[in-house]
Amino acid sequence: MYRIASTLLALFVAVAASAASQLTSLDTTVGFTYGETLVRLQGNDLVRQSADCTRLCSGTPCPVKVLFGDEEAEVRQAHPDHITVSVSAQPNGRVVDVIVRVAGWPDLVLPNAFRFSDTAQSSPSNYAMHLLPLARDLDGANGSRWVTEWTMHNPTEIMLPVIGTTCPPNVSPCITPDIIAPQQTKTMYPIARTTPGEGLFFYLPRSVAGAIGTELRVRDVSRSAEGWGTEFPVVTAGEFKTSITLLDVPTDPRFRSTLRIYAPFESPMDAVVRVYPHSGSTPIEERAVTLTGIAIAAPVEFPLQPAYAQLDPITEAVRASGQARVRIRVDAVMPPLNNPPYTPPLWAFVSLTNNVTQQVTAITPHK
Repeated sequence: MYRIASTLLALFVAVAASAASQLTSLDTTVGFTYGETLVRLQGNDLVRQSADCTRLCSGTPCPVKVLFGDEEAEVRQAHPDHITVSVSAQPNGRVVDVIVRVAGWPDLVLPNAFRFSDTAQSSPSNYAMHLLPLARDLDGANGSRWVTEWTMHNPTEIMLPVIGTTCPPNVSPCITPDIIAPQQTKTMYPIARTTPGEGLFFYLPRSVAGAIGTELRVRDVSRSAEGWGTEFPVVTAGEFKTSITLLDVPTDPRFRSTLRIYAPFESPMDAVVRVYPHSGSTPIEERAVTLTGIAIAAPVEFPLQPAYAQLDPITEAVRASGQARVRIRVDAVMPPLNNPPYTPPLWAFVSLTNNVTQQVTAITPHK
């Protein structure tokens, strides 16, 4: 009698637990066919207790299995309200059930909930953000005509999906990244959506981002016989820092200097610019700067244009210091109401334009 009662009690507990368990949604429903896809499963009472499965490699099994069709995904984090997994590639067009399996509980199933595609656009966690710091065509001094060219090469065997800005109305040409075929090179002409915005973000799948060739070049087409323009860095998210230092900036009046500062998001932010002697720790000048952006209440999954500021760092006060070269430091300012405390990163560089030849030189951050 005791054994029967114990069995019934255990069955009652399992049924009660499973009744509360529910798999409700996925943060992305399309996976890559050429590399892993990170997927967050959401629901209620998915597991009995939280576990960091990436650290359970010493013999303790992860308390949950997640299947995408017949293939078991790698569970990274398991919590009662969400599970994070890495899903291996499967053939293009395959549609599979998603199954959460915990010992002693009935399976939780979302039927036909996930598909694999050669041109998948998954959640932001699957993409690496890049910044094009210049995105414009314009008429400059002394008859110069500046054109920005962005060239990308896809050396892989996949159809490369690229997420970027859409074309502004009545602007042609403009950046139109979408799909780059295997072994193909594509040149685009990026133009920022708003003024004074100078930069644009684009996104590549993380699994292949390191293999993709990108180049950004600014050319004065009115003097195309004199050179092939100036190459500027295409900036990865990891190059944004809370403090950026630029070395060896000349104060020579034969050059026009422009300091450009970028945030890794669209929202406005504050920074401080300090100009130092070539050697020395006391700044010659210090200025507060606000990066102009778009105030957005809800986070944007794929922001397309950074908050931005530009200024001439070589002021009369800097020239009066007698320094032939200076060092510039740009520091991000922590927003006053951030809780927990967090200082957002930024990126910056200086462009120098020769007043006579219009030749452009880029001074990029010290590493």
